[in-house]
Amino acid sequence: MGSLESTTRTGRFTVEVSPNRAIGLFTAEGERGWVDGWEPRYPAGGEDRDRVGTVFVTAGAEGADVVWVVTWVGELERRYARFDHRGTVGTVEVRCRAAGAATEVEVTYRLTAMTADAGRELERFAAGYEAMMEAWGARIRAALLPRDG
Repeated sequence: MGSLESTTRTGRFTVEVSPNRAIGLFTAEGERGWVDGWEPRYPAGGEDRDRVGTVFVTAGAEGADVVWVVTWVGELERRYARFDHRGTVGTVEVRCRAAGAATEVEVTYRLTAMTADAGRELERFAAGYEAMMEAWGARIRAALLPRDG
C-alpha cells in the first residue's frame, strides 16, 4: 500500500448545547474539558488565548509536539494551522450551527505529509476519521453531563 501525500476529511456530530457554547469547546482552553491529556502551552504567554495569531503547543502522539496557530475566529467558527512534529502540516476548521435545540459541529482537517512516514500516518488518520468524529461527539456529550457531588 502506498502512502497519502495529502488528505481532506470532514465529519459532523451533534451536541445538546447552543452553538455559542459548542464553539467554545473547540478553543485551546475549551478542549481541556473533554480531551484527555489536553494541556496547551503558550510560548508567548498572554491573556487572550482565542485570537488570531495566538500560538499554542500540545503533546501529540509518540511524544511529538503539535504546534497550533489560530488563523480565524468567527462567532461560530474557528480555524487553526497545525504543524505536527511527526511530519504533517495543515489546517483544522470547526463550524457550529443550530440544529433545533442542539448544535451540529462540522470539523474539517486538511493535512499534507512532509515525509513518507507521515504519509502512512495520513492513511491511518483518514481511515479512522469517521470513528474519531463519533468519539469526539461521545466525549463532549459525556463531559456535558451534570456531575453529582
